[in-house]
Amino acid sequence: MKLYIEIIREQNRLLDLAAKAIDTLIKERNALRNPKVGICKEFCEIDVTALSERIGRSRSWTSQVLHGHEKSEATRKLIAEALGMKVEDLWPNNKHGKKAA
Repeated sequence: MKLYIEIIREQNRLLDLAAKAIDTLIKERNALRNPKVGICKEFCEIDVTALSERIGRSRSWTSQVLHGHEKSEATRKLIAEALGMKVEDLWPNNKHGKKAA
């Protein structure tokens, strides 16, 4: 019976550690996100100049789209493709195709 109790305690301890690790990862990920747009620049690991050259748009325009000052469905698609991601993953809470207010 003692062994069973010790096993249960150890399982609970490991579950608590796993839950804390997951919470920490979520907090760190959320801290990296640009709350205005929902894009995580550190995750993408690419600078705006390199990205704009890759997608064939100006640096200024690319930056405006990334930071939510402009909303262009076409540019968002190009950015997502260049980063190997989905538009919805980069801009989950924003509708595209309309100019930002």
